[in-house]
Amino acid sequence: MDFQSLLLCMGLIALAELGDKTMVTTIALTLRYGALNAITLSITAFTTSTAIVALNANWLTLVVSPNIMRLIASLAFIALGVTTFMESYKAEMRPQEISKVSGSRYIALYGTLLLAELGDKTQLGVFSLAVSVGLIPTIIGSVAGYLLVNSAAVMMSKLLKRRLCMKLAMRASSIIFMAIGVSMVILLLKGMH
Repeated sequence: MDFQSLLLCMGLIALAELGDKTMVTTIALTLRYGALNAITLSITAFTTSTAIVALNANWLTLVVSPNIMRLIASLAFIALGVTTFMESYKAEMRPQEISKVSGSRYIALYGTLLLAELGDKTQLGVFSLAVSVGLIPTIIGSVAGYLLVNSAAVMMSKLLKRRLCMKLAMRASSIIFMAIGVSMVILLLKGMH
């Protein structure tokens, strides 16, 4: 494997991810579920989408329109934000309960992130890199670049979380989720015109 190609992929994906919706989502997930859950969910969804794209599995777009996938992901972000916002009004919240991710919630969060990532600008970069530098450097470099940027996001979130009360952190993360969902719908509608 060519180390220069690996670094190229890592750098390009890290730059593409700076300020991306999945980075912002990782911050919100950290505020809501804790650092380990957030980075695990985020990196798992990104790795899956990267593998799908890098392996040129475009069959999904033949079956389901990319716009439909983006709409479903947008609505999932909005639903996640509404649910988190409502949970922030529970009378009593224990820190263990707040950071707990149940099996079905984990699957829903993973699916939301996966759908949001498919067809994203980062994945277009992954596709281009896979064609030009090869499969293995693209997957390893892309995941490493993504992990680098999102680990920084998790660290920022942990510092922020220490300074916020838990209910406020949950409300902030719910607003971020809803804002991402609404902005995805707006971009989708603009793209259709």
